[in-house]
Formats: sequence, C-alpha cells, structure tokens
Amino acid sequence: MDFAEAADLLESLTDASHKCLDALKIPREPLGKVRPWKDGSPGPVGVGYHYTGGPNGIKSLRWFNDPRMGNALSSAHCVILDRLIPELEDVWLDHDVSRLFAAPTILCADPGHGTWNINWANSRCFGIELRNTGYSGWGRLDHGIATLGKTAQVIGAREYEPYAAEQIKAAVLLTRIWAAIRGEAFDTDWMVGHSQIWGTKNDPGPHFPSMHAMREMLDDDVALDDITRLYPSMLDGEDPLDHDLPAADSRGDPDPIEQSWDVPAIEVTASDVDQEVLTSLYRLGWPVGVRIGAKELTRFVTYFQRSSLAWKRRRPERVLSVDGVAGPKTVAALRRRLQETNL
Repeated sequence: MDFAEAADLLESLTDASHKCLDALKIPREPLGKVRPWKDGSPGPVGVGYHYTGGPNGIKSLRWFNDPRMGNALSSAHCVILDRLIPELEDVWLDHDVSRLFAAPTILCADPGHGTWNINWANSRCFGIELRNTGYSGWGRLDHGIATLGKTAQVIGAREYEPYAAEQIKAAVLLTRIWAAIRGEAFDTDWMVGHSQIWGTKNDPGPHFPSMHAMREMLDDDVALDDITRLYPSMLDGEDPLDHDLPAADSRGDPDPIEQSWDVPAIEVTASDVDQEVLTSLYRLGWPVGVRIGAKELTRFVTYFQRSSLAWKRRRPERVLSVDGVAGPKTVAALRRRLQETNL
C-alpha cells in the first residue's frame, strides 16, 4: 500500500463513518477532548489498541462523542464493531469501503489531532477501540457476553469475550493505512496495547494478537485472511477466530482455549542484561530481543516504569522510579503485571 492508496482509503472510511454517526445522531467529533500530536507532527507515529469494556458499540460511540453521556475524560479515533448492527446495515453497506472493512469501522475523531485514549502516549498513538467486554468482573460477562449469545474463552483464571476475526483484520488494515501515510515517521515501537502504557489497564487483553504479531502483519505481502499467523500457539493450525462476521442476532463462536499466544525463549548474550527483564518486556509487547543495546533496554524499562504512575493516587507503593534501572521493585512489578494481564 502506498501513500496515495492509503490516503484514498482513509478519505473513504471517513466519509462512511460520518454517515454512520449522522444516522445514529452522534456528533462526528469528541468535542474538545483532543490534543496536538507530538512535536507538531501531522499525524500519529503509532497505534494504541483497546477493548471498549462493554457490550454495546453504539453506547461506546456515544460515550466518546456525546456530551450528554457525561464523559469528560476519554476519547478515541475509531471504534471497530464486531458485527453489522441493524441501525447501520443500510448506511454502512452503501459504501464501497465496507468491502474492505467487513467489520464496521467508525472513525469518531479527526486524526489531525491526538485523542485522550492512552494516557501519556496520547500524543503518539492513533486510538483504536474494539467493541469487546474484555475479561470477567463487574458483571461484564454476566450482563454482556451472555446477552450477545457468545461463548467466553478461558485464558488463565479469567473468562474473556473473543474478538471477531473481522475486527482483527480491520485493526491490521487501519494500522497499515497509517504506516503508509506516515512513512518513515511511523514507529512500530509505538504499536502498543493500553496495558503497556497504564498499569491499571488490561486491554486489549490476551485474546488479542501479540504486538509482535501485529507488527509482522504490517507487511502488505501478508494476506489479511492469514489470521492464524497472529496466533502461533495454535500448533495444530486451527484458527481460533475461524468464523464469519455474524448478523446482529447470531454468532458463531470457537471453542474455549486455555492459553494465550506462546512466548518464544529469548537468548541473551550480553552478561549484563537480565534475561527475565528482557523476556518480561517482550511478553508485555515491547520490541526487545537479543540484539537490543543497553540504551534501548533502558528506554523500554523507563516506559514500563512510567506505566506505574497509574497507581499514584490509590496505590502509591506500586509507583516505580522512572530511571530505566530494573531493580528489585521493577522486576517484581513486571512479574505482577504479567500475572494481571494473563500474558
């Protein structure tokens, strides 16, 4: 995909999104909940991935853009639905772009500005929200996934709502568009999940592909239908998301799986690099590996430490010093984060 193709796709998607928002009587913009891109850039340098945490895609769009919802703290650039809902069936399918984005993909903020979607990375990342309840807790699955006729997937000790295959494809295609538009300014280091940036967040969760797999999928030579590439732990070749995008009243679901993506061992050759720190950062999604230098490792440790600022008000003992040094407290926090996110 080159710049011209990506720009045309983005323009078509923007037009379709505006028509969908108009049909739902939802404002096209989050009304002030935006910020400039880092260093005055004309667009994002990366992408932040999220689940919405609720069962209703229309309500999520209203939450971000309708001031009557009372949300003064968050916004996003896009919401990817998991199904074609009746309210949008005619207007979405009326646009050619729906043939590429089989899951309705609704832009709800001008990408000329950053949104309030991913804390201290707001000025870097285009915010993609996927309609998904996430993990069990607070009645989410009891009152959410069951009403959608879905089967929860067991990962670790928690149950998660599965993503639709077309949602993942849409997220990959949208990321490819931005990588093509931004060119050399696009930095794959900043293809991140919310849980990498903020310590109290678990999205997009262990059922979402690893960030490493998402980075590999930026290659246009990899077909969007090659979803199994995103789940290397499925050694028998079975696609855990092997089903068509459903209608609003039905859903074909895969059988529950009991593990998330498999983490390959990382060989560490430098004697002064702690293998556990490297492996933990890798599992959390940061692009670290055997060739990483001390300076780069310090940078990613710093990013992880900064994520602990999420605990500043309620659990100040969890806040780490942002110094790039993986001391005992940082190592313990890495272990805890891996347990909390089931990665």
